[in-house]
Amino acid sequence: MDAGIGAFELVGVGGVLHEPVNDDSVIAFSCDTSRMSGPPFNVDAAVVHECFPPPATPRTLTSRELISSEPRFRDRGLTSIREECWVITSD
Repeated sequence: MDAGIGAFELVGVGGVLHEPVNDDSVIAFSCDTSRMSGPPFNVDAAVVHECFPPPATPRTLTSRELISSEPRFRDRGLTSIREECWVITSD
């Protein structure tokens, strides 16, 4: 799979705060969707790895907790929501 095309497909599925950093990146939310129906939808490590199987290698570039700076998510029932930037490389 072309990592650039896959990155845009995954971003379209998950909740996005920003445009991808480059064609080989994904920025997505990770949250407990049993506490809140999306959007945003949960795109955690398992989903990223499923969408980018070998020879692609997803790795977390940055991750930050948003719940204190985005109270609207707390108001919708979440106790945690993370923004994660993934870089997808090929072996």
